[in-house]
Amino acid sequence: MTKTEERVAIRMVTHISDGDRREKHTMDAVGQLMTGSGLLVLRFEEPSETDDIPTSQHIKCTGTEMTVRRHGQISMNQRFVEGVTTEGVYQTPEIRMPMETTTRHLTHEWDTHEQKGEIQLSYDLVLQGEATGRYDMTIKIEEATRL
Repeated sequence: MTKTEERVAIRMVTHISDGDRREKHTMDAVGQLMTGSGLLVLRFEEPSETDDIPTSQHIKCTGTEMTVRRHGQISMNQRFVEGVTTEGVYQTPEIRMPMETTTRHLTHEWDTHEQKGEIQLSYDLVLQGEATGRYDMTIKIEEATRL
């Protein structure tokens, strides 16, 4: 299969639950999507509310595995594998924290005909040895001309 690259609109919605605490975070961005041979790679810059150092994300999905790399004001390198606990690092200019994620569910799809797709990820996060809750993330991707 040939690899293709295209400009896409991205909407990332994350629901966090930790006991009685519930949060929802939404982020919209425009980025680049590369697909082919069962591979999905998404690259984009996170929108910033300040003029600080921008943070770029690089998400790579293959089968039941996903790798997320963030670089900039916030840096992170984390691997998600369905049914497996993995280790990573979350870093800001002030602090570096070890992360541990247990991935409950991971799927990804891209419909070349419809020019849209989705990544779904559910995981439990432990940050610096302390459980911080369950994270349910949906990343909707579509051709950027539909903005």
